[in-house]
Amino acid sequence: MRKQAIGKKVKVVMEFKREIEVKQGPNAGMKREMEFATIFLKDKDNLSAKLLLNGFGKANLSKFAEENSKFYEDLVNAEKKASIAKAGLFSKKTANSYKFVDVSMNAKSAKTVENVLVNQGQLEGMIDFVFSGSRFKVRLDRQNVVIALCIQGIRVPQPDKNSEILTNISNQAKDYTKSIALQ
Repeated sequence: MRKQAIGKKVKVVMEFKREIEVKQGPNAGMKREMEFATIFLKDKDNLSAKLLLNGFGKANLSKFAEENSKFYEDLVNAEKKASIAKAGLFSKKTANSYKFVDVSMNAKSAKTVENVLVNQGQLEGMIDFVFSGSRFKVRLDRQNVVIALCIQGIRVPQPDKNSEILTNISNQAKDYTKSIALQ
């Protein structure tokens, strides 16, 4: 889906909003409004339906009858087609499993992997997790390794229970970094 959607013009159809209680993190217990949308590629392909057609998921009927996608029938039809074609989740085959060596939390193993990675020059990776505005967990697919990456020259304040201003700045930096990482 990344290859089909990133860098392309899409049409976003906003469908509904729902208020949800945050269960984890510094805002646990607070209510947050989430917006739900359907994304279409330029050629009018529903990205959600494409996922379901390949068997990468199942259609989910909302508990709240009034808050379902306008395109729910398309999603159900795509899921049925995937089920008939025995694609993805509906296949009897076992899924490919990729094993990555995660050295992001172990300094000793990171040092050994660092020597190999430095000699390879430019690397391509995917950001798996954003810890803060300047710290990331990056998955290097070709090398089958997950590393921690910290951008030099940038210092982002850490959230502080005693200082609402520092917490807000830290959260804004993290949110901005996440939005950039998704591009």
